[in-house]
Amino acid sequence: MPLSDREGSAEERVHRLHIIVDPSTLDCLNLGDVAMLKVAVTRLHELWPDSDISVFTNDKNALARHCPGVQPVEHAGRTLWFSQRGLLGSLWDYIPQGCQRPISLLTQEFRRRWPGGAAALFRLKTRLRRTGDVGLELFLATVKRADLYVVSGAATLNDKAKNHALIVLETLEMAVDRDIPAVLFSQGIGPLSDPELIARVRSVLPRAQLIAVREGVTAPRVLAHLGVASDRVMVTGDDATQLAYELRKATPGVTIGVNLRVGPSSDADKSSIDIVGPIVREFAKRWSAPLLPVPIALPGGSDDPKTIARLLADQDNCSDGGRILDCPEKIIRQVGRCRVVVTGAYHAAVFALVQGVPAVCIAFNRAYREKFLGLADQFGPGCQVLFLDSPDSRHQIGAAIQAAWESADKLRPLLIESAARQVESSQFAYKRAKELPHLSIRKIA
Repeated sequence: MPLSDREGSAEERVHRLHIIVDPSTLDCLNLGDVAMLKVAVTRLHELWPDSDISVFTNDKNALARHCPGVQPVEHAGRTLWFSQRGLLGSLWDYIPQGCQRPISLLTQEFRRRWPGGAAALFRLKTRLRRTGDVGLELFLATVKRADLYVVSGAATLNDKAKNHALIVLETLEMAVDRDIPAVLFSQGIGPLSDPELIARVRSVLPRAQLIAVREGVTAPRVLAHLGVASDRVMVTGDDATQLAYELRKATPGVTIGVNLRVGPSSDADKSSIDIVGPIVREFAKRWSAPLLPVPIALPGGSDDPKTIARLLADQDNCSDGGRILDCPEKIIRQVGRCRVVVTGAYHAAVFALVQGVPAVCIAFNRAYREKFLGLADQFGPGCQVLFLDSPDSRHQIGAAIQAAWESADKLRPLLIESAARQVESSQFAYKRAKELPHLSIRKIA
């Protein structure tokens, strides 16, 4: 869609940009993702103080609590738009399985080429069935008036998140088809092995104007393989770094922070609690250091508090696993009380390292290995990465905790210095986004 056909006069659009933010958390149950979203929204408002910011969500109340002032857009609306059942309804059930893929591609192309016709069909179905549109009209209106599409910090583009990744890619394609600049911040890329997902990433992602990635070990190489030009890629670290950096304590802590991610994303099961729990409890007793829960995924998601409570079950005092820590700021301040953090969750490590607290990171699958190795590349020896499938894993975990505890004072200033560099780099990525050609045209006009 040419710029001249977009809604509103040039003067109006210069002073009031409409920005869509696609977050990695739709329910605000992952506090690391919430931290990235909060930083993204804050930075966008700082760059465009008079902008309107819309955010996809499944929980408007939670979004309003963490990011007041943004416009919620029901995720269900765009899910309906991109689903096969949305256009075909119950007819989809009668299509032979061998025909579903080509028909899916045809309906996808129909939405792309004739969005007005597709929207008319949706409205007709809604009238005939006398049902609500579950946010479809708001979704279409939001995209229609958008000036910038932002994918906030995420590890969405990977095999385990395939279904949501495809929706994000469809939304990105919808934006760029309308000449809406698309940028991605604080991204974790991969692992990618699913043929359908790889094909969509390869066809859509190179059209994004800017992709800021968390780490420089894996993501730039994967993006180059997928056809993304190197001048569109920046290595910035994690957006949540800024929030933790601003809230860091002036003095080091004296406790041991613990987190263990059990669930489909990590491939860890309850047996891992029996391995890690006795080790951290032994060191806590040795140093007379309290064990502090540092949950990232709240109940309703992976439920870190439930796992942590089981891990700490043999302590004299019964722990609730940190269930009352329900916002990023509380978790960050809790981590700031630690001298060492032992974690199977990525953002617990981020919140620790940024505040100068060494992290012992325990990975159970390739995705978490790559996340943690990316952090180790950013922060150096203060971030130790261990793989629990090693036959000597118990000894390795104990040795890593011992080394982190003994070297914490020496590592602290180096970790904070690294965090400062990453904050500066990620801020620069947002400033670079402001100078994108289409946005610059509106600014000059």
